[in-house]
Amino acid sequence: MKNTYIIIGASAAGVAAAQKVRQIDAEGRIICFSEEAESPYNKCLLADFLSGEKDAAGVAIKPADFFSSLSIELHLATKITAIDRLAKTVKTADGELFSYTALLLAVGASPRLLPGTQPFYTLADTLHVKALLQEKKVKEVTIIGAGFTGLEVADVLLPFGVRITVIEQQARLLSRFCDAQGADFIICAGQKKGIVFKLGVTLSSVDKQQDGSYKVVCADGSVQSADLVIGSLGSCARVELAQTAGITIENQALATDSFLQTNDPFIFAAGDVALVTHRLTGERIRTGLWPDAVAQGMCAGKNMVAVAHGRQIDRVQYPGIVPISQSYFFGLPFYSGGFLEVQSELWFVETEQTETGYQRLVFDQDRNLKGFVCSGDMTDRIAVLKRMLA
Repeated sequence: MKNTYIIIGASAAGVAAAQKVRQIDAEGRIICFSEEAESPYNKCLLADFLSGEKDAAGVAIKPADFFSSLSIELHLATKITAIDRLAKTVKTADGELFSYTALLLAVGASPRLLPGTQPFYTLADTLHVKALLQEKKVKEVTIIGAGFTGLEVADVLLPFGVRITVIEQQARLLSRFCDAQGADFIICAGQKKGIVFKLGVTLSSVDKQQDGSYKVVCADGSVQSADLVIGSLGSCARVELAQTAGITIENQALATDSFLQTNDPFIFAAGDVALVTHRLTGERIRTGLWPDAVAQGMCAGKNMVAVAHGRQIDRVQYPGIVPISQSYFFGLPFYSGGFLEVQSELWFVETEQTETGYQRLVFDQDRNLKGFVCSGDMTDRIAVLKRMLA
């Protein structure tokens, strides 16, 4: 009797898991569900799609015939509304039931939404923004949030000739990924491109006006107009489906063990929704990084097959993650990983900055690299830094 593997979510982790399952189990039935109508695509490339640097094929995760060639059943625009752990079934919004031998939750995350703002999280969001820009109805853009997505969007909007303001509640941009001096270096690069930054400013409301424009009201009393307000406020793991099914939730994510199993031995989690271990700090975190989501998906896929065939000995442990973030904006490649600040009086920091580059290295007392930030033309040693950190 064939085993049936159900994967809910068709992004990095889900697609990687499906591919790994097929590599090991040539006969098993693999069913992959996605709520989105579009074929699986790389969310990290949405800014490139907006700029025109990538087309639809360029942002696709796999070639068009990938799923059919591996006999993977891909159900697009299909929402799973319930998991029955006892019966080992999932239910679609249309009421159809599918049985599983092993199940992977790779449902990802959802953007934090702010009324009046346009999210930039899905391909559909990107197509909407692109249409507005091509209609030349947008002259003033306000971006709420100075994280990676906010900065990347600001960067790719520049060729459209719009005026751009970035509002960030924190006192500095990329506060989780960059030190103060490095953040100032990035701001300077953005300002040279004509971008206005407002840091340490809390948003009160975004109100649509009768003429279709928006009034952006800040807590400090300042008000500005915009034709488009893009929200880039981070994301929340999509835990609702799992929570209803009785899957353990910790820190607003799905708790997993070293095999990426949840508290149900037949249900696994991977990608943005899963809680995994940071190898440097020991913290339990959501990484939100594409390469790690792929690695988790592959690990979960192998373990799903092992459990389905009753071969616990074949399971592999997920080693945890040393998150290394990377991005590109204002002509600057950017990388960050590990500790941004010293964790002991014996640790020390080496910093170097030029007009075109910035680097901060954090070392312990034995000169082991514990963290780094590098941007601009000081990223040429990034491969070495990654190896040193790992």
